[in-house]
Amino acid sequence: MGELLVATQTPHDVISEFFLLLNLCWSSNFCKFDGKFFDFPSEVGIPIGLTLGSLISEVFMDRFEKELFSSPSGLLGRVIYWHRYVDVYIIKGSSGT
Repeated sequence: MGELLVATQTPHDVISEFFLLLNLCWSSNFCKFDGKFFDFPSEVGIPIGLTLGSLISEVFMDRFEKELFSSPSGLLGRVIYWHRYVDVYIIKGSSGT
C-alpha cells in the first residue's frame, strides 16, 4: 500500500499519518459469535468488519493480479475461465498435457 501511495506522489507526512491511523484501526481484531467474544492474533489478517478492509483487500488483489498476469510462468495460457468477485476467484484451466 505504501508503494501505491508513493507512486501517486502522496506527501510523506500524509503517508505516515495514514499508516498511523491504519495501525490504530488494525489493533483490535475480534468478533462476537453465539454471545461470546473471540480475540484473534494480529497475524490472522484484516480485522473482521474493519471499515478499511475492502480498500485493503482491493489494493492487495489488484497487485496480485498485476504480478500474476506479468509472470512468465505460462500458467495463464491454460486458463479457460477467470472470474473475480471482490476477493474470491473462480478459475478453470486446462491440463495442458
